[in-house]
Amino acid sequence: MRGTRWKVPDEPVNVGFEADSAFYIGDYAMAWYAVDREGSEEDVQAFGARTPPDLVVEVEVMHFDGKKSHRHAGLGVWEMWRVDAGKGRKLIQVEILDLQDTKNPRPMGESLILDGLALSDLLKASHLTYRIHTSFLVDYMPVSPFS
Repeated sequence: MRGTRWKVPDEPVNVGFEADSAFYIGDYAMAWYAVDREGSEEDVQAFGARTPPDLVVEVEVMHFDGKKSHRHAGLGVWEMWRVDAGKGRKLIQVEILDLQDTKNPRPMGESLILDGLALSDLLKASHLTYRIHTSFLVDYMPVSPFS
């Protein structure tokens, strides 16, 4: 969503945060598409600023920030996928969090907003992506000019 920064209503003007990835689903997706197609860049940014996404994806590489789920929940985001791809990790870990209870986001085994999408499906997809990516790096990266 083009680097949209969200802020909790009581935060100062220059404070905010953005998700690694964010998505509108259903009616919000159609509304965003209409604004993007027919409106100005300012209209698109304004829509994003006032309309929290339905789904956010946060990829943690260095350390897990436990406050992110609470911040997204406070904005009205319904669901968060947390991907732990920590440095040196052989297997990627994925968690689906229900953010509807803003005080206590809870892990789920299946997505609430993408009907039928199980956590096991996300795990398989993340492992496949990781294998393809690392295989590409090993097989196709040019040899270093310094070797």
